[in-house]
Amino acid sequence: MKRSEGTNAAFSDVLRREKSESNAGILKSFAVFGMSVASWRTGDTNGFTLLIVKSFAVLSVRERNSGNSELRTTHNSRVASAATNIPAKILRLGILIQPASGLIRLLHFKGKIYFAQLNRMLAADLCDQVTAVGNSELMFTTLHKPLIYFALPVSLRLLASCITLIWFISVTCRAQDLSPRAYIITPIHSNAVVLTYSFQTGGIVINPTLPINNTTGTLNGFIFSCFHTFGFFGRSANVTALLPYTVGNFRAEVESVPTQVYRSGLADSGLRFSVNLHGGPAMDVADFISWKQKLLVGTSITITAPTGQYDPMVLVNVGTNRWGLKPELGLSRRWGHWVLDTYGGVWFFTENHEYFSHNVYFPGKNTQLQNPLGAFQAHLSYDIRPRLWLSADANYFYGGSTNLNGVKTLGTLIANSRIGITASVPLHKHQSLKFSYNYGEIVRVGGHYHNVAIGWQYSWLGRPN
Repeated sequence: MKRSEGTNAAFSDVLRREKSESNAGILKSFAVFGMSVASWRTGDTNGFTLLIVKSFAVLSVRERNSGNSELRTTHNSRVASAATNIPAKILRLGILIQPASGLIRLLHFKGKIYFAQLNRMLAADLCDQVTAVGNSELMFTTLHKPLIYFALPVSLRLLASCITLIWFISVTCRAQDLSPRAYIITPIHSNAVVLTYSFQTGGIVINPTLPINNTTGTLNGFIFSCFHTFGFFGRSANVTALLPYTVGNFRAEVESVPTQVYRSGLADSGLRFSVNLHGGPAMDVADFISWKQKLLVGTSITITAPTGQYDPMVLVNVGTNRWGLKPELGLSRRWGHWVLDTYGGVWFFTENHEYFSHNVYFPGKNTQLQNPLGAFQAHLSYDIRPRLWLSADANYFYGGSTNLNGVKTLGTLIANSRIGITASVPLHKHQSLKFSYNYGEIVRVGGHYHNVAIGWQYSWLGRPN
């Protein structure tokens, strides 16, 4: 009887010791697993993988040290089995996951190779091949498929945000214009056609934490525009129509792999209506000759229509598949040969209801919305002689961040400024040339471009001569 009591006491000690060691091992593995989750949240996918494997290894080491998942004593087997039921199942899981951890590491290595191959495919079409994982729901979905997650060790959310920025840059750079003397009035029935060529080249400023380097862009723009003035309730008014064509190349190194995007096609057309509110009545040529400018106050509305080339299956497009509207207020003041112009307006955009949609990554539709973009311009020009003038130009844009499916896209807030010069040179009674140069003085996000443009203008009163 005493021997039996001693045996039971020894068994109880063994049971408590085994249970304590098992719980300690489990807690240790949970601690390591918590560290792995922290690594995932900070984007350290390599650390995430290794810590996951380590957490499973802790369990498997505990299993090997104990010999098996059952207690070695044969007494009171029913009680022992009940006491160690949950730890034993976890330890068995450790045995199964130990070889799986090797598979995970293999997939992690293979994933790097796969991702390098993916980046090479981007050279053909960067935005055809990359999934735009832009919201938290999609990222949480991948957590239910950990092997797929390990096979793509670089965060696609970061990469997609970077690619979105390249699209964003190609779209918004057209809105950051510099237009001196936009509210200067001319006699009614004045007409003009303008052919403009612009060349933009330079680096692209993006979030430095993204896995992309050496980003550059080159844009060639060809714009045909026509201009006409008329009287509007006794005030001088004009309307301008624009039809642009754009050729663009974007280059970058994604994970040290060179990539390139090329686009060519019609961009979104534009229409601008401007009317004078103060200081500029509608006048014919005879009245205009005797008129002297002082302070002019005008307003305008610019509309861009989604007529540009657009393919919803890719991220980078020449067109935007949306409408844009910019109301603006402008002031112009002359002092002798000097003219000071200031404008302030806000761009508003409609939703793009087919943003990167109908492809293997998103069979349905994605919606993208750009927030309002404030715009301010200032110009100081000097008349050397009639129709020959020089202007110093500057602008500032703020806002315009984007939302994808209702989720804000980080790193897309614009706070940029450009400065430059413009010169108008008459060639003939009806012809003139306009030259301009500007560059990004302050670029928070977007193209840090140098922009050179030349425009040829033919103007007339009434019918062409």
